[in-house]
Amino acid sequence: MIDKTKSNFEAIDKMTLMINKRQVLLGVERTDFSDLKKIQDELKPLHEMWTVAVKFKKTMPEWLEGTFDSIDSYYMETVVEEWVNELKKLQKVECISKNTKSAELV
Repeated sequence: MIDKTKSNFEAIDKMTLMINKRQVLLGVERTDFSDLKKIQDELKPLHEMWTVAVKFKKTMPEWLEGTFDSIDSYYMETVVEEWVNELKKLQKVECISKNTKSAELV
């Protein structure tokens, strides 16, 4: 669902560019899609946060319930560090930092 939402916004972005190009060709005033751009900019960090959450949800059961000898500790350490670093970066984003309670991973 997360990836579908992202691809929908990418398609909308392409459509707005096409609309603006056609408006230029027709000699009419270009439509300002600034509100749409603002919404997309606000949704981008949320998409990134949920991407980390989905990766966590898919990986953790394998690590917790799988056989011990099948766990690659180097891979585990690397992935967890990546998740932590990504979440630290996202904590600085205004829309997430203002709503830390609703953005917490349960």
